[in-house]
Amino acid sequence: CGSVRRRHRDVQCVDSQSKRPLRPFHCQTVSSRPLSALGCPQKPCMNWTVSPWGLCSGSCGEGIRERLVYCPEPHRCSTMSRPNDTELCNLKSCTHWKTEGWGECS
Repeated sequence: CGSVRRRHRDVQCVDSQSKRPLRPFHCQTVSSRPLSALGCPQKPCMNWTVSPWGLCSGSCGEGIRERLVYCPEPHRCSTMSRPNDTELCNLKSCTHWKTEGWGECS
């Protein structure tokens, strides 16, 4: 998917009776030279399959989470549209306020 493929064949001018190869100009008076290369039909690209995101790697602050990303049929998904398999995840801050009980009024 996504790349142009071609197929090729050998094209020669030959003598109809002796089957011997001739120079191309001998056949040009009869017809134009047949194609020696042709584009192949292209299979459409498939969509990437992704799993749900995993847990974040840290309990606070910035971490990383991962998921599986795969193509249902190898080489049928465009590498240009492949989703990320990791991302940053922001969790709660690693700092917090700690308070003690109120003192007596003065």
